[in-house]
Amino acid sequence: MAQNNKYWQDRMVILEEAQLQKGEKYLEELDQQYRKASRNIEKELSGWYQRFAANNEITMTEARKLLSVDQLKEFQWDVNEYIKYGELNALDQSWMKELENASAKVHISRLESLKLQLQQQVEVLYGNQLDGIDDLMRDVFQNGYYRTAWEVQRGFNVGWDLHKLDDDLLGKFMSKPWTLDKRTFSDRLWTNKTAMVNDLQTYFTQSVITGKAPDQIIKAMAGKFNTDRNKAGRLVMTESAAFASISKQQAFKDLDVEQYEIVATLDNNTSEICQGLDNEVFEMKDYEVGITAPPFHPWCRTTTAPYFDDEFALGERAARGEDGKTYYVPSDMKYPDWKKTFIDGAPKAGLKIVNPSDIMEVVKGIDDLQTPEEVQEFMKQKDWFYKKTLPDGTAFRSDDALSFKGVDLESAKEIYKAHETIFNKYPQLIGELNAVNAAPLGKYTMANCSYGFGRGGITVNSKWYYNDHVKFAKKYAESVDIGHSPKGTDWTAVVTHELGHAIDDYLSNTLKVMGLKKNGYQVKEVSAELRRTVMRSNKMTLYDVRKEVSEYATKTHYEWFAEAFAEYIHSPSPRPIASDLGKRLDEIMEGVD
Repeated sequence: MAQNNKYWQDRMVILEEAQLQKGEKYLEELDQQYRKASRNIEKELSGWYQRFAANNEITMTEARKLLSVDQLKEFQWDVNEYIKYGELNALDQSWMKELENASAKVHISRLESLKLQLQQQVEVLYGNQLDGIDDLMRDVFQNGYYRTAWEVQRGFNVGWDLHKLDDDLLGKFMSKPWTLDKRTFSDRLWTNKTAMVNDLQTYFTQSVITGKAPDQIIKAMAGKFNTDRNKAGRLVMTESAAFASISKQQAFKDLDVEQYEIVATLDNNTSEICQGLDNEVFEMKDYEVGITAPPFHPWCRTTTAPYFDDEFALGERAARGEDGKTYYVPSDMKYPDWKKTFIDGAPKAGLKIVNPSDIMEVVKGIDDLQTPEEVQEFMKQKDWFYKKTLPDGTAFRSDDALSFKGVDLESAKEIYKAHETIFNKYPQLIGELNAVNAAPLGKYTMANCSYGFGRGGITVNSKWYYNDHVKFAKKYAESVDIGHSPKGTDWTAVVTHELGHAIDDYLSNTLKVMGLKKNGYQVKEVSAELRRTVMRSNKMTLYDVRKEVSEYATKTHYEWFAEAFAEYIHSPSPRPIASDLGKRLDEIMEGVD
């Protein structure tokens, strides 16, 4: 079953955030590398001045003097250590050749020896950068490709084998330039390294000529490292965004996606170009990183999402899987399980085979659905429920737990309709409440709702009520007749009742719309405050609740609120308490962004 385009936008934004967090994490490591290199430079400079300068002063004539025999031996020992390090860590071969030549020299000046020591620190720094950035880009691309494919296959509930990205294939993507100047990140690193070496060596030579003090030189060089670190950070984040974009492009191609959409993160930091391109739809043949696909500028956070019109079908592409078969993919299939199954070649035991021609159904509405499972998936595609990116970069989606297992078809549809009514009435709640699920509960519990964590979370009873809506409707009607449930409601109001609890929880514990109690830490609960206000406004006391709302509403202020709310939503003629409660709640919701 297809998902709507809002679903794809949100999924791709979450994926992009996780990918960019990889770059941000590497920046922390890179920062340490720069600090280490800067400290080593300071050490080399201080040692050089202590050895050759008088009172921290040295002339160019003194600096150009040759090393003594003992000094030369010590220098050669250092160079040999540099060579060993370079062999173990695969430093640039042209630098290794310079080190070998320096090791064989019998005459070398004090100035030349320091320049070589300075360059060694830069070579080590950039050697680590090249390895680190290469590893990072491979990870970003591989993870982005696989997870994009997982999201698309899971979104359509079908899957087939995809090729595994080996080192050779990844190497081809790494070596292919995406910028207009046709330079790869390794080309840019080489250019930056050369500029850094020249800058440090030139600055030091000029400093000696002008007689600058060592502490001034050290401070200035630390500043140069800081500038270069910022440049490196810009390169890392821009390249991360580029390879994340390229990975999506390749995944879209391999899944026969025909169109894609630009999805910008809209806030005060969004660039004009990204604002202007947001929601623009392009053909896949026009996907060009940096031109029609992000990144559009350094530090770009914009991403792409697959775009599907109502008639899109995956068609015969699915039959090209390695085993020639296509399988239904459960919406709750986790990424590691999907990867083992469709990338690593694990057995597909338990997965149902489908025909490619039957993969896509165009569903016009809730009443067209034929099974509770279809209602479940249709509800997920609405993207109504709470989601967030966790600190470790993984995505949490409340509707991953959305389940109608054990619920009959009519009950599933009514659960859907109850949510649809509330989200249409209060669109501010979309994305804020936890998803509904079904589970066996006690015999006397129709449904319940978690309260206290600020986002509700409804569970319907699949054992005694929602497995047979006919019996459920009859039992609830009896409850209304004896005054246990509100007048003017039927069995479909039970989920609305629980949604009332969820709204109370969200307004009270997440938004704290009523503020805090006098003790300064307990929240004032909306249900308690409104019960007091509404009952007084209607010149009634708690003794009137049984007659004017329901017997169940007498239990607590929570149940008073939920019962009155259910009557307000479902009854064609809500009584004064329900009507007043509804109007006051509407006013509160108008103030919610």
